[in-house]
Amino acid sequence: MDGRGRKPRVWALYAGGFLGPFGGGMTTTMLPEMGHSVHVGVADAALSITVYMVPFAAVLLISGSLAERWGKQRTLRAAYAVYIAASVLILFASSLGLILLGRGLQGIANAFVTPVLLAVLSDMASSERLGRTLGLFGSCQAAGQAMAPFAGGIAAELGWRWAFAASAVVGLVLMVMTPSGGARTAPAVEKGSGNVLRRGVIVAALAAAAAYLTMMGMLLLGALMASDTFGANPTMRGLVVASCGVAGLAAGPLVGSFTDRVGIRVAGAVLALVLAGAAVIAGLAPALIVMVLGMLIGGAANTGVRAATSVLAVRTVPNNRGGAVSFVLAFQFVGAAIAPVIWVPLYHANGDQVLAWAAGGAVVAAILLGVFSGTSRK
Repeated sequence: MDGRGRKPRVWALYAGGFLGPFGGGMTTTMLPEMGHSVHVGVADAALSITVYMVPFAAVLLISGSLAERWGKQRTLRAAYAVYIAASVLILFASSLGLILLGRGLQGIANAFVTPVLLAVLSDMASSERLGRTLGLFGSCQAAGQAMAPFAGGIAAELGWRWAFAASAVVGLVLMVMTPSGGARTAPAVEKGSGNVLRRGVIVAALAAAAAYLTMMGMLLLGALMASDTFGANPTMRGLVVASCGVAGLAAGPLVGSFTDRVGIRVAGAVLALVLAGAAVIAGLAPALIVMVLGMLIGGAANTGVRAATSVLAVRTVPNNRGGAVSFVLAFQFVGAAIAPVIWVPLYHANGDQVLAWAAGGAVVAAILLGVFSGTSRK
């Protein structure tokens, strides 16, 4: 309950989880139209992805800790305000430079939104339901990741700027509806107790990076395999990739509850091994339908690994949950960022089997969570 005895609007917190990956990925299918409108090529327009992701990853290293100092709700509203302003700037941009400036500001704003939302939800959740809560948040992120390319494609047909008009409106709604209360107040602690460089956070960060090395390998190579091996058209390729996000959306609360029941060590290790197995199934699939099955399993398992690493982080540093989660998310992005550099050249040199090789990252994540997490059950 908030200060006036009303239940906080937690739906706004989950909706904010959708906005981050959605905002990051929605330009991928509108690059030709965006570039044409400001008289540049697709390669130049693709910088709109880079200038979003680079500051997003860099600021994640410190955004959560800063939000803990400034106040979570205040930080959220300020971040949404920046996101709205950036969306409006892109909406009326007449040059690539202004588009890139707006995208960079969107990335910085979302670097404050995602970890703070996770921290606020962690504060609100009971210990027994923390995994389910963060699993549901992971579902919303998976939905944003899955829907972004399709929404961007629709916007490209209607006029790509409409996507940023919609982003501004959604950002405004979330800024207004963000709850101002409901989180438990952390007890006073000694100076330095909020330091995120602790064993649990470091293990969670490395496991998140390793798991996302596998997950991004499945997304990238799955799309290439669908076309090269099974002759899928662009729409079918998009559906193959989107299946991961759809599975993650459906499975989030279930895998989160699994973490609550059996603990981080068991749940994290098991789900990471399931992710590894899914990569092997997809990489060795004799038919497209079998590959899609592997993608569905992988999407569900990855959402569970994401929830397990988040739970481990916030329980390791309960007095700086935002800082702990943002540190883990930064490493998760590193795994996603280096995946194309590793897997795509290997795929072109060795073929479909490389998708099965991508399972190695998830195996490393399983070892880290199962052996080095330092937790027994809760």
